[in-house]
Amino acid sequence: MQSGTPIKEGFIPFRGYKTWYRVVGDHEEPGRLPILCLHGGPGPTHAFLQPFESIASSGRRVIFYDQLGSGNSNCPPDPTLWAMDLFVQELGTVCEALELDHVHLLGFSWGGIAGLAICPHAAKVPGQPGYRKRPCKHPTMDHRDCPFD
Repeated sequence: MQSGTPIKEGFIPFRGYKTWYRVVGDHEEPGRLPILCLHGGPGPTHAFLQPFESIASSGRRVIFYDQLGSGNSNCPPDPTLWAMDLFVQELGTVCEALELDHVHLLGFSWGGIAGLAICPHAAKVPGQPGYRKRPCKHPTMDHRDCPFD
């Protein structure tokens, strides 16, 4: 990542808990969409996705968040919360709080499953991200293989 790239971190309230986020970059160039990264888990953090921060230098924001129960976010003690509906709603809340109307979802493992779960509802649910279907050619950590635009 280039030095001087703006980074913003904070917490978003969700169901009485706090969801941690990190935004790398501060704008999109024309024709670009921000990338919202969904980590695996539940349990692991966004940390293994940090190499994707370098994409911000291509004129788009790259957004990470730790899902509830992971990393810097709160870990609710209620096991009945751990259902897909919670993660779909949390994703919608993150998008609404960060004013993300349309994004590229970049999901790995559990994050990919959560991303697929949100897609059918994206156009119907306020606060849910817009959706474009364009998969990566290879499941690698090399963003050059992913045609984001």
